[in-house]
Amino acid sequence: MKRSFAHVLAVDDAPFARESRGDVAVVGAIFSAARLEGVVFDRVRRDGANATEVLTRLARGSGDRTHLQLVLLEGIALAGFNVVDIHGLNGRSGLAVLVVSRHKPDMAAVRRALLTRVRGGRRKWRLIGRAGPMEQVAGLWVQRAGLTLAEAGLVIERTAVNGRLPEPLRVAHLIARGLGRRALPLLALALALLPAPGCGAGENADRGSAVKAAPTASSYMMVADWPELPDSLRLGEVSGVDVDDHGHVFVFRRTGRSWDTTLVEPMAAAAVLMLDGTTGQLLARWGASTFILPGGLTVDHENNVWLTDVVRHQVFKFSHDGEPLLTLGEERVAAWDEWHFDGPADVAVAPDGTFYVADGYGNSRIARFAPDGTFLAEWGRRGKGRGEFDVVHDLAIGSLGRVYAADRENGRVQLFEPLGDFLYEWSAHARVYAVDVAHDGSVWVAVRDGAASQGLLRLGPGWMVSERIGFGQPEAEFDAVQDLAVGADGSVYVVETGRTGVRKLAAR
Repeated sequence: MKRSFAHVLAVDDAPFARESRGDVAVVGAIFSAARLEGVVFDRVRRDGANATEVLTRLARGSGDRTHLQLVLLEGIALAGFNVVDIHGLNGRSGLAVLVVSRHKPDMAAVRRALLTRVRGGRRKWRLIGRAGPMEQVAGLWVQRAGLTLAEAGLVIERTAVNGRLPEPLRVAHLIARGLGRRALPLLALALALLPAPGCGAGENADRGSAVKAAPTASSYMMVADWPELPDSLRLGEVSGVDVDDHGHVFVFRRTGRSWDTTLVEPMAAAAVLMLDGTTGQLLARWGASTFILPGGLTVDHENNVWLTDVVRHQVFKFSHDGEPLLTLGEERVAAWDEWHFDGPADVAVAPDGTFYVADGYGNSRIARFAPDGTFLAEWGRRGKGRGEFDVVHDLAIGSLGRVYAADRENGRVQLFEPLGDFLYEWSAHARVYAVDVAHDGSVWVAVRDGAASQGLLRLGPGWMVSERIGFGQPEAEFDAVQDLAVGADGSVYVVETGRTGVRKLAAR
């Protein structure tokens, strides 16, 4: 599957005098699809050697960094011959890098200039060589790191508006044209006044206002008469939901049970249902006489189904059809070590098969495992600090392998690198029950703080709220929202432990 790379940081340098030997301003235009979402500034040394470092800083320091997927450059050097190590930038930032040129450069002339006129030219020439040969795609010449040639062509085709040059680069160039060396003091002032990472202009630090704000019209609507289930089937409380690659919706139900950790006997009825995402019709059911108190449900990239049982203190991996593949934890034994859990709440699976367990109710930790179930590492403890949790209720994996954790009782989403290094937190000032990352890179969260203050929030670049569903809207009332999942087509599926079970929302 080709990745779309919808979230782009396009960088260009400002004009500079030929005799200049100081710093040159650089501008980064942050785009989400065809929309400009923000602008960042920095500086590089004329003919220097710090372009890779500066671009890494721009990518990491941007408030939109958690959604960025690609750095876009016109030419492999900034400010004359300050050459970018595109593979080094890819490795440091975790972002793909695409260099475009309207015409194929005269590499012999570039080499001659570097070796005869530029200090450190031999090293710069090696960086250009390391970037790989110029390749032609979609009417442009490109060099790339972290993406295929086909994906590079797709980026160019989707972002070119007038002519062949990607629109994000054109906008970065227009902004940079107004900047020069004299503008550096103003740039320094602008950098000092920029909001903290994750805050948009005009948005204060009280992100709970997104929950408490007055109801506003949503661009999503509830799909009527979905699902279409047999009259004899009663969902009851539903604790987990996810969508497979075929658009099938899996739900994990408690079949007449409510939260009760003193339960002993497994439920007789099938706990897992597979529904048609379009019609809502029941396609399959399995998992009878297996689960005591269902927790979370996750479908991985190979369409396997992962489930947790809060009372059994176990994590299960099943095939798409319900055949058991892996069981972790000792049944009904709660502990904190490499082989046990205490009320596991959810599982998230990375594309390489590494998986993370939200050992959330009792242990308040995240445990990381190899694809075969070998314990690798853990982080977290009960508390309110960074990397601490008060019920890790849900997990999701972003496009860069980063881990999003719904820290329920602390009312926030925490973001971590794949190995557990803390990156950022977003506060909802309400309990956060679920988090999911959509195919377009946006982050969806399900929150609730009493009957009138519950619903879904969609977070765009910079963690800014771009969509509010529920929270008093009569056409979108929820009853104890518990989990959510976003399908490839953008449809949102919500499960509740209240009266309605599972519902589908679609764009208007």
